[in-house]
Amino acid sequence: MIKLCQKLTFGFWLKSQSFKELLNSLTLYIKSYPEGLKEILTENTNLVTLLIENSELEVRTNIANFLANCFCYFMEDKKLTLDHEDLDENNQIILKFLDNLFSLIPTTVSKCWTKFNQYFEFWY
Repeated sequence: MIKLCQKLTFGFWLKSQSFKELLNSLTLYIKSYPEGLKEILTENTNLVTLLIENSELEVRTNIANFLANCFCYFMEDKKLTLDHEDLDENNQIILKFLDNLFSLIPTTVSKCWTKFNQYFEFWY
């Protein structure tokens, strides 16, 4: 029931004019509390779908900006470089998300080739 309510609430915000403001608020939250990104990345699998498959350019752009900013704040706070052989939990979470995103190039990204600009903006 909780998951259903979360999906309904998220669906409501996604269609709202205030979606960008919500993401900006979440970005400020992550800036103040970088640990929050771990929960967002591990609990919300819809982010990748919104980044790549959503039909609205504005939603894809907002998600790309949100993820890029939050990753920067998190990595700066944790002093991550993603090139250490000794991977701690923070590195593993980020790398798992990035690996998943990268693995979508031959499938989901290529199928949505008319909408993948924001996908590559995130990587940039």
